[in-house]
Amino acid sequence: MKTPTKTKAAALCAAAVALLAGCNGSSTSFNPFSPSRGTLRIINGSPDVGTVDVAIGVANHPNFTALPYAGNSQDPSSNANAGISQYVPFNAPQQNIYVYQAGTSNQIAFPQSSVTITPNGRTTVVLTGSVAQHNLRFATFSEHLFKTVQGSASVSFHHASREFVTKTFTVGDQAATSSSACAASFATIPPAAIFSASPPTFQEGLPASVASAGIQFCSSGAGTTLGLLPSQVDGGNAANVMPYDGPTAVNGDQNLSIYIIDGPLGSGKPLMVGVFDPDN
Repeated sequence: MKTPTKTKAAALCAAAVALLAGCNGSSTSFNPFSPSRGTLRIINGSPDVGTVDVAIGVANHPNFTALPYAGNSQDPSSNANAGISQYVPFNAPQQNIYVYQAGTSNQIAFPQSSVTITPNGRTTVVLTGSVAQHNLRFATFSEHLFKTVQGSASVSFHHASREFVTKTFTVGDQAATSSSACAASFATIPPAAIFSASPPTFQEGLPASVASAGIQFCSSGAGTTLGLLPSQVDGGNAANVMPYDGPTAVNGDQNLSIYIIDGPLGSGKPLMVGVFDPDN
């Protein structure tokens, strides 16, 4: 015969298991870096897929809603990009993923049906490719967990362009006033298999003399050179310094994550979008 104490303990244990099973994608206070948990965000990097809702785990229950094309929605005035979602915690490592036309149950077909979420880490899924070209895909990144020391700054670059998937990009950082073709490059991103989970290319600890005086980030590849200033991500950071502790800063504008995505249809060029991320 069970004692009342044992019965109560069993009931509490069952309730805890039920709660854990039901908290996938919730906004509960569970630590997203506890065992078997990870955080996920979505970036709409497709120029013609339209505004989308994305469900993780359960069909027709979107966790991310009304995500427009990120290439049209970099909004430094609000220090946000409507095409880049916030991180949301989910159970790892494997979840089904469903993409819908925003506000409807009309599913948009992608050849992948699931996403691998990094346990105890951060994962970004970029919707890339074109409806017109019939080449929509997910580009998945197991993100670098920044450990940037106080007073310093870092950057990570991600190749998420379906149109230019076979091209190599040279990436780097230089003075904000520089007009050179990405002369201060530090790495190349080769034409890799971007459609399986991969890490970004990063530099933790940017040159302090450049970051504190005004910095820009650049990439050269696919016949073009692209630039991105911190002020294009955070409009309050007019001096383009990193870190930046002004009132519009996100996590001190210390860690900038940059994504090379497909440009507007017919442009023949990629483009870069960015988001400031926390230390982890």
